[in-house]
Amino acid sequence: EAWDASATMDLQDLCLPRVAAILILDADGERIACKAFTPRLQSAGALKALQSRIFGRSKLSVGGEIGDIFILDAYSIVFKGSSDALFYVVGDSAENELIIQAVLDALVETLAGLLGSQLDRRTLLDNLAIVLLTLDEVVDSGMILETNPQALRQRVMMRGSEDGPNQAMSELTISEALSQARESMIKTISRN
Repeated sequence: EAWDASATMDLQDLCLPRVAAILILDADGERIACKAFTPRLQSAGALKALQSRIFGRSKLSVGGEIGDIFILDAYSIVFKGSSDALFYVVGDSAENELIIQAVLDALVETLAGLLGSQLDRRTLLDNLAIVLLTLDEVVDSGMILETNPQALRQRVMMRGSEDGPNQAMSELTISEALSQARESMIKTISRN
């Protein structure tokens, strides 16, 4: 009997932790950034409806500290808030909540390290490219790639661990950024 590689891939997909969506909303429930990874959420209408329901439910869940976990429909949702931004990671209801929480923590800690500790709506919108790149580095097609904030910051800044202390991108001048890019290219060329 022939070996079926697609059956093996399906089994591996079932064993890997997955994220259904990541949403960053402002205090009014309006979208700052979002990535959806499941076919059920690929349409704008389905994602907008889930976004509204998640925001409404999280407003009810917030007590003294902003952050919680809840189940809504077929999803487990963890969220954390800052001054006027809310970060959500959505997983399947059967997904391990600790893994989903690790993704959320990595996202928030990475963005705090890159943008400064104040993660408000204005800062996130002003640095939307960094926010979207961070989302891409944490999760790709629903698969969790990295949850180490330091490694994520280095990936987003396109620096290796040998490049010294981390510096927030917002603190770099244009000449410093160009200098770092030139040094990175020289290192890459000299290795080859």
